[in-house]
Amino acid sequence: MGPALCEVVDAQGVAGAEPPSSPGVAERVVRDVGPVDALAVNRTVAPARTASAARRRRRTDGKPPMSARVTVRPERVQDVAAIAAVVAAAFANHPRSDGSEPRIVERLRARGALVVSLVAEEESAIVGHVACSPVSVDGRTCGWFGLGPLSVSPAHQRRGVGRALVDEALSTLRAHGARGCVVLGNAAYYGRFGFRADPALRLPGFPEEHFLALVFGASMPSGVVAYDPSFAAAG
Repeated sequence: MGPALCEVVDAQGVAGAEPPSSPGVAERVVRDVGPVDALAVNRTVAPARTASAARRRRRTDGKPPMSARVTVRPERVQDVAAIAAVVAAAFANHPRSDGSEPRIVERLRARGALVVSLVAEEESAIVGHVACSPVSVDGRTCGWFGLGPLSVSPAHQRRGVGRALVDEALSTLRAHGARGCVVLGNAAYYGRFGFRADPALRLPGFPEEHFLALVFGASMPSGVVAYDPSFAAAG
């Protein structure tokens, strides 16, 4: 699992920030996280929400603001093909992607590990997607989840769609009792959501400054983090 997997693909990372120089997607974690309640969170996520006024405010970087018609909602069965297409398009030109991200989402779904799967929709078209799946710490499940892949179609990048998806994903995890979330990505971007590097949690093979954690509960676990095997499978 490399930075391309979890870095916000809202136009090649974050405006004004470079993605971390870490191994590519082909180098992945291979430890199992154990069984999960398939889609337990995704089944009960709140109804679709329209873009907030704050997210629609006029931008200062020349990009158009996110449309008021963009909604974030749970995936539906009929969305599967459109999600795969958006994920593929979002990562198509990413320098650290091997193109396997759509298959990662498919494998998570097949394993029942796609615990949160949200889409951003505009005028009945899916323009973004975010996934969350369980992670283990020192081989134990402990109510923590990994954010990613996060994907936004090229035509909608840098317009706040990625932020709306992350906000809703984190709100969903919190509402259903998650204890925390990790992401491998740009600290400047994910710091906006409260993610911070913490030496207590480690992802071997990746720079500590780009492996970030956000604790929802009272304490931070300590140990080696492993993602679902879906990330480790070859392309």
